[in-house]
Amino acid sequence: MGKWILVSLLLVLTANVQAQESEAKCRQASLLAEAIMAGRQNGDEKAGMLELAKNHWVARQLIETVYEFPQLDTAQKRHELTELFKQRVYEDCLVDTQND
Repeated sequence: MGKWILVSLLLVLTANVQAQESEAKCRQASLLAEAIMAGRQNGDEKAGMLELAKNHWVARQLIETVYEFPQLDTAQKRHELTELFKQRVYEDCLVDTQND
């Protein structure tokens, strides 16, 4: 009986560590998304191109977001888009990492 409790505890701890690692990876991806969007809004059209090749969550959400919001004429709209983009990347990343 004691072995099962220990095994259960180890499984819970391992799952918790994996969840924390996934969340950290997704937070990092969302920050990358924010940096790419900021660079693009400041006129650097090549901002983050290398990172896009390495991070499919950011690439997928950037494509969807750009098509959904082709023109942003105010700073407020650009800020809202950046926040939406970050959130989408984070959520997409979490879904993918939880399915691994």
